[in-house]
Amino acid sequence: MARQIQEKYEVLSKAGEGTYGVVYKAVSRADPSHLVAIKEMRHDEQEEGVPSSALREISLLLDLDHTNVVRLFEVFNDLRQHRLYLVFEFLDANPVAFRTDPRLVKYYTWQILQGLHYLHKR
Repeated sequence: MARQIQEKYEVLSKAGEGTYGVVYKAVSRADPSHLVAIKEMRHDEQEEGVPSSALREISLLLDLDHTNVVRLFEVFNDLRQHRLYLVFEFLDANPVAFRTDPRLVKYYTWQILQGLHYLHKR
């Protein structure tokens, strides 16, 4: 992980892995009550820097501010390791409870719809 990330955050655990990278649960060294999700994305070594499509997406995400849309706090680019780090608000959710409790399904669906409505208005 990039040095500047390690200086600001302490990685607690791996939260998940997907097509575009790995997500880590971390805590701010400045404020131990502040949990974040750090998405580590590898970008193509053949390209010069970060793809323009990723830059557009990052620009959009940094501008969003809605209670039902996960916030992107900051971005780090490690040119030597060809990695991009996106620091997001951490959401602590229990997917098993979500699938088994109809009240939670309704609650989360409503929040998702409010977030989507906000995104479509922009």
